[in-house]
Amino acid sequence: MPSHFAREMMVALLLQLLQINRAAAASAGLPGCPTTCGNITIPYPFGIGTGCYLEGFNLTCNHTSQPPKLFFVDGTIEVIEISLLESIVRLKSTPLITLPSQEKEVVIGISQSFLLLLDQSVLIAVGCNIIANILSDLEPVAACTPLCPVNRTGHTCSGIVCSQASVPGVFSGPFSVKISPLTLNGSYSLYDAKQNSALLVEQEWLNKHELDLIKFLDPFSNHRESIVVPFVLEWSITHDGSKGCLKAKENILEYQCHSVHHLCSDAPNGYQCKCQPGYEGNAYLQNGCVDIDECQFPDMYPCNGVCKNVFGTYECSCPKGTHGNATAGQCKSDVTTRSGFLIGVATTVGIFLLVLAMLVLFYKLKKIKEKGLKKKHFLQNRGLLLQQLLRCNEDVAGRMKIFSIEELEMATNKFDKTRLLGRGGHGEVYKGILSDKRVVAIKKSLIAVKSEINQFINEVAILSQINHRNVVKLFGCCLETEVPLLVYEFISNGTLSEHLHVESNCCLSWDDRLRIASETARALAYLHTAAPVSVFHRDIKPVNIMLDDTLTAKVSDFGASRSVLIDQTRITTAVQGTYGYLDPEYFYTSRLTNKSDVYSFGVILVELLTRETPHEFSRSEEAGTLVSYFTSLQRDNRLFEILDPKIVHQGQKAELEGVAQLAEMCLRLKGEERPTMKEVDMRLEELRALQKRHAHPWTEESSAEQQKLLQVEGVITTRQFSFEQELKNSSSFPR
Repeated sequence: MPSHFAREMMVALLLQLLQINRAAAASAGLPGCPTTCGNITIPYPFGIGTGCYLEGFNLTCNHTSQPPKLFFVDGTIEVIEISLLESIVRLKSTPLITLPSQEKEVVIGISQSFLLLLDQSVLIAVGCNIIANILSDLEPVAACTPLCPVNRTGHTCSGIVCSQASVPGVFSGPFSVKISPLTLNGSYSLYDAKQNSALLVEQEWLNKHELDLIKFLDPFSNHRESIVVPFVLEWSITHDGSKGCLKAKENILEYQCHSVHHLCSDAPNGYQCKCQPGYEGNAYLQNGCVDIDECQFPDMYPCNGVCKNVFGTYECSCPKGTHGNATAGQCKSDVTTRSGFLIGVATTVGIFLLVLAMLVLFYKLKKIKEKGLKKKHFLQNRGLLLQQLLRCNEDVAGRMKIFSIEELEMATNKFDKTRLLGRGGHGEVYKGILSDKRVVAIKKSLIAVKSEINQFINEVAILSQINHRNVVKLFGCCLETEVPLLVYEFISNGTLSEHLHVESNCCLSWDDRLRIASETARALAYLHTAAPVSVFHRDIKPVNIMLDDTLTAKVSDFGASRSVLIDQTRITTAVQGTYGYLDPEYFYTSRLTNKSDVYSFGVILVELLTRETPHEFSRSEEAGTLVSYFTSLQRDNRLFEILDPKIVHQGQKAELEGVAQLAEMCLRLKGEERPTMKEVDMRLEELRALQKRHAHPWTEESSAEQQKLLQVEGVITTRQFSFEQELKNSSSFPR
């Protein structure tokens, strides 16, 4: 009589067999239809015979071979495996073989429900000087070309005799494999003279059986019949061109996920049906997904307590009288003594106090680390040197302050993105409110380069000494961060570019434009000649000219500026600036001079006259750049063809031509032929003075007399005779 243990083992075995039979039945085809061919299971939507398959999934079984073989589509491609779980079908790959110098093609006529898997299929070609292609809709989607060496060496498919190519995309429907000879001159080896061949191979199989593939493709091998080389197609359900589950569910009569416990997933060319977790079987059949009794498979579904199967999952609980985590085998008795409870409470309190102490210690260590890091950055950023500079100059110390990072974080709400004013080539600018209620703009550089820290300190020292009404004031800096921060006065009315290039008709008047040009020239002249240390701005453009509430010009953004000695006229440096405003001579020679800013200012004058920008100007290909087109019209006496119509009606003809002549001189290619910013400033002041004398617009009848009068007055009022003579000469150029 069998023992109690033996009876339990027999019951468990029977239950497992029952579970396997239920899953196998659930994976079968439609009632009355064949479900196997040889040792291969045929699940629906695949099938053999009328009414046993979904359209496009018909198979045939060849019973003449032993064991019987299953074939796909047209009876020429053998099926090795069908997987419902992965929605793939593995097919036996048959090589396309042809003689050298002959072309051959084989068509694989699959339906639109099947597609060649991306990165799971590889095209292999063996031969000499041929090209093998995969074609879809007559277009090549993958190709490889094995070449022919004098002596064949090696055993891998690396391009010599044997070549391989991955399928670069997913495509569905019929495709073909084609071999064509290359028109190359050269000798064929004995190996290559036998045959050329190509075939599709599953990538995972190739990674494990590369030597088997070499034997399979070798025409002298005796192992070809014993080696089965697979390739893979993915399949999904398509109907009337619909793709995806949502579209398919709209037509419930054609929807193929019939099991109650199914999941629908989108596929590249349709949708696929799977069983829900806790179920297995065939989701394409009514009641095809059956519940798994997880308790019968403890290796897959662990439970070290009382296991109970429920639909879709299982429950694992501790035996009666115990509690805990039964899955992990951590069941404990429910009987707890008072001492055990007190020990538990004491342990909990102790752990809590320990964690609290560690958090306090961590916080203090973090503060100490942050303080040390701030000190390190302060020293690296030459904070001691800057402090010494401030002590030595009381005037500078009264205007400038070294801020702490806490002050600036409080002013900007920890550099909140809502405070971001803009981004430039050298950093980000935030709006901040200091504790004394001053509104400031805080510039935060994006890149920290240790080799430029000395230059940064030099720049701070220079800007701190600049005190000009047309230059944005520097209030201070912060040196406690890896990237130093600069604190400027806040200019609330935007940039010259924003006011000049508004889409409405309410842009700047001619009086404002001439005044802003004069104020900008005055600031640049101050930087070049009157500042404690000469400064070349190097990136002057309308975006870097700020306007306050009264439209007063403020030159800003000295991130690209360079300081030079008073008696120094040029330096050699890396080219830096903005396209369209950059001095051509500086661009080609890397020699930065005070005339480089003059050229950029000349472009600004052209922009004020025309409301055109260098980087957006596109009259015609013949016109070229804004500068070249403006200069050409100026010299051809066609200036008013490009001027802004608004200023033509506001300004006097002589004033407009005077500013245009000045712009032309600033834009000369040779820097030595350009005026200095001081001369430019003086000339603009003269034009503004003359503008006040002639408040009314010029008329066509009196324009010649007014222009002559203005030129004469200009000669009398100027103290730079050579510069005025230059303007006079420029007006006599051929037009």
